[in-house]
Amino acid sequence: MRVDVFFGPHEVMSSEVANRVVAVVDVLRASTSIAVALANGARAVIPLGSSEEVVSRAKSLARSEVKLAGERKMQPIPGFDMGNSPLEFTREAVEGKTVLMSTTNGTAAVLAVQGARDVVVASYVN
Repeated sequence: MRVDVFFGPHEVMSSEVANRVVAVVDVLRASTSIAVALANGARAVIPLGSSEEVVSRAKSLARSEVKLAGERKMQPIPGFDMGNSPLEFTREAVEGKTVLMSTTNGTAAVLAVQGARDVVVASYVN
């Protein structure tokens, strides 16, 4: 078995992940928030590259069906429903909702490995 480790999304080349199984580990925030959201009944968590992309994607969905989440440099994004703390992704907040999320590092890492055969978002809670 071959295991390659990358310490940030900027290190990943698409050719290095193509047709491979990739685990994205961002254990402190984004991956834990994603796992908690899904465990609490979120329909889906869609990682996006910027807060502008989150707002744009949200316009194509019914506002009652979507939650906007994310942070930039550890600060919640103004106007979003939640930041990037797993404590915010309660069942009451996310059950049945699609969560559109953009974070400084975690969602960037997930997006950097598109093209992999399988992507697993790993955290201590899952």
